[in-house]
Amino acid sequence: MEGCKRLEQLPKSIGSLSCLTNLNLSHCDRLANLQIHILEQPSPLESGLQRRKIIVHLPGEINKLSSLVNLSIDGRIHIQLLNLIGDAEHISCIPKQQTPDELLLSRCYVLKSLNIKRTRYNKDGSSFSCISFSDFHSLTELKLINLNILTIPDDIGQLQSLEKLDLSGNDFKSLPTSMTNLSRLKYARLSNCIKLVALPELTQLQTLKLSGCSNLRSLLNLSHAFHERVRYGLLELGLDNCRNFKSLSYQVRQLTSLIHLDLSRHDFEEIPESIRELSSLGTLCLNNCKKIKSVKDLPESLKHLYAHGCDSLENVSLSSNHSIEKLDLSHCFGMKQDEHLITQILNDGFSQVVCFLNNYSLVN
Repeated sequence: MEGCKRLEQLPKSIGSLSCLTNLNLSHCDRLANLQIHILEQPSPLESGLQRRKIIVHLPGEINKLSSLVNLSIDGRIHIQLLNLIGDAEHISCIPKQQTPDELLLSRCYVLKSLNIKRTRYNKDGSSFSCISFSDFHSLTELKLINLNILTIPDDIGQLQSLEKLDLSGNDFKSLPTSMTNLSRLKYARLSNCIKLVALPELTQLQTLKLSGCSNLRSLLNLSHAFHERVRYGLLELGLDNCRNFKSLSYQVRQLTSLIHLDLSRHDFEEIPESIRELSSLGTLCLNNCKKIKSVKDLPESLKHLYAHGCDSLENVSLSSNHSIEKLDLSHCFGMKQDEHLITQILNDGFSQVVCFLNNYSLVN
């Protein structure tokens, strides 16, 4: 279809063409709606069958697609998008609206969002190549998920409009320090980056999700933090199953603005002492902390405590001035029916309190 300058939309049935292996959309400048779902039909080989893969050639200068409002391709595809090259199962993007003058001057991919992903992470998967982000300077949202990326290029720090970043399920060990220049970046998800061991000081973030980063040892640069006060703006932090963290209590103490903290699937027997100092903390998640025996010294601001599946948990202590509205202790089989705790919750008269103790529930 190369050079079909009047083409505005592809037929929906195109993804079902059983012999299609190459789709060239170069110079189709009037495309307004590009949605392709590639049906999973196997291709015959001498040795048997394998999943069909289609190579999709996108226009070399997507900024010429002034009419494009929707691009989405699903299936087993090979992507060659300037300096982003590799196999994936989904790509979608939203172009940024531009004035005619901006269209004439722009030589880059003027995209508002870009999403490239595989359905699930495979530790033996082929590595997607990210050579440079220099052609994507207008991105406000970038998702590169489950792609086994080995290295993030330094020029990611040039994405000055970037607000949301998801690099979950990749194989890099560190991130460029240039990311500290991303002043608008407020949300980052790095879940299941199992080889990640260190982070730059992303003090501008409000939400950081690191679930399953099992080799990550530090959120802060401890050598700097001990000598100078670094102010973090984090409101939400997810450290679910980050069991190799060092000096956890000290690091939590630096995050004075936290309102949501997830420490599920850790191996500590007591919660870090510094949690009591988090005067704005509203939600604490301790689900499946199998070794924790006691929960006490909670901040009075705490409204939601989730401790589902804490097998060794024996007691939970609430201060007389607690603000608890929801308490989940389901499947904490080491805990007896704590009559004192139940009485305290009921007497405090919170209308939204829900307490689960070994499948026993209380609603006041």
